[in-house]
Amino acid sequence: MKFLKPTSIVVLTGLLCSTAFGSRERLIPTHKVSIWANAGKPFGEVNATIETTSSVRNPRIKSIVLTVGRKKFAVPQASFKNLQHPLIRSAEFRTETGARTGGSPWLYLMFRLDTPKTKSLTDFQRVYITFRDGGLRETHVWSNDP
Repeated sequence: MKFLKPTSIVVLTGLLCSTAFGSRERLIPTHKVSIWANAGKPFGEVNATIETTSSVRNPRIKSIVLTVGRKKFAVPQASFKNLQHPLIRSAEFRTETGARTGGSPWLYLMFRLDTPKTKSLTDFQRVYITFRDGGLRETHVWSNDP
């Protein structure tokens, strides 16, 4: 019959105790996010701040402020008041040339919504706050539903 060496017992005990008494990290819900980017011509330096209620179960957007160049634009509440479970940490800027629509370039502030029964990141609904010709345009919610 083989016995464990004393050092093996100490290491094994340490591993078991660290598992039993170790700390557990917890994700703290974010309720305000700001992002910055250089969107190139004609938009230049852009930034956005999205703020939600601090409700963990059902966060709602309180405000969205978009800055293009040095001009601030508060997104009207009607554009986001019905959006549920925004994933504000997914926010990013996108641009489109406008060639498809025969006009000037578009700037988009895009973020995702936490939608029930999603299987992958591409299944989440996407919200697009649109900016063109020096002003805010409509807000669109896109989904991959057939």
